[in-house]
Amino acid sequence: MRLNSIDRPASDTRTALRAVAEVLYAEHGVDGVTTRALAERAGVNMAAVNYHLGNKDNLTLDVFRDVARRSVKRR
Repeated sequence: MRLNSIDRPASDTRTALRAVAEVLYAEHGVDGVTTRALAERAGVNMAAVNYHLGNKDNLTLDVFRDVARRSVKRR
């Protein structure tokens, strides 16, 4: 069963959006991914992107920072 954004904690929604964004960006590039696609794949309302992260640009920065952080830790 998929919970909507009201039923899940805010941190879970942010985590889901970041995880989905990372996959979709890898598959389609940042410009090839819409906010609607991110929200649908994460199972949240479209407004959740703006509510939790401000906008798609902030989400993108968050994703790239996380990827960079993980990359540095592997060394």
